Amino acid sequence: MSTKCSILYEDGIHVYTDFADGDDEIVHIDVESGNGYACVALPPHIWEAIRTYQAVDIALADKTDEQIRRDVEEFVAKRLSDCKGDMDGLMAARGAFVYGAARDAVEKQIECGVAYFTAKRVRMQKIKCKRDALIAEMGPHLRIIKIGGDE
Repeated sequence: MSTKCSILYEDGIHVYTDFADGDDEIVHIDVESGNGYACVALPPHIWEAIRTYQAVDIALADKTDEQIRRDVEEFVAKRLSDCKGDMDGLMAARGAFVYGAARDAVEKQIECGVAYFTAKRVRMQKIKCKRDALIAEMGPHLRIIKIGGDE
């Protein structure tokens, strides 16, 4: 008889507590590898800290094209305002990976930002879909963990 109480099992990852741990409430994470399993045992205070941190912001998954464009336009305007004409300073470097150089034409910066966040939205939609499918598959057996207001 197993003393494990599964939280979830998916794609070779098993997250569970074990009654054999007594009152310690340790959360175990077994990850399947080529040579068997690797196990990480997380004390409750670490598990609680991790589960309240939302590592992936899937809110972008629900944004419309118009919302993405508006957010990008606002960022570009603020960035240019913060630069105060210094297109080579630290403030100009902020967002360069996503929007390009601050000295680029505003429309080019907006185009780059919209392209980046539109592609990222597709990735977030896939993550959200997989999450929702997992929750539906596990049904009442999955202990739902509320993270960042998203259930």
